[in-house]
Amino acid sequence: MHQIFLRKPWSLLIDRAEHAVVVDVPDNQERSVLCRTMVYSRRFNATSAVMSASASLVVSDWHGELISIEVNGVPLQFTSKGQRGTTVDLDGVLSMHNHLRITLEGSEEDSPRLTGSVSLQMRDPS
Repeated sequence: MHQIFLRKPWSLLIDRAEHAVVVDVPDNQERSVLCRTMVYSRRFNATSAVMSASASLVVSDWHGELISIEVNGVPLQFTSKGQRGTTVDLDGVLSMHNHLRITLEGSEEDSPRLTGSVSLQMRDPS
């Protein structure tokens, strides 16, 4: 198995603002204003090795509720009830140029954040 961490640059759209800000993931930045919804997005290219492997997206941890994960506009199925971290199958979703969006929602008392790593895991097809 091979793993590629999707580090900076990420774009962050806070509460449907007009302009995104650039952030790092994991995002450990405390914000002085309470935010309800955060949409993290990142573009990445897939090499031929990634395209030929069986690929998964791993989101290791977050703060708040994970609302959606999309790759290239396709909503992906995930499970996260009562646990932190989720792994999502990317087979048939990736292209050479990809756009990942992760939406989190906070509570009335606390802002959401991607506090863990986001990575691609590739397994050789068997």
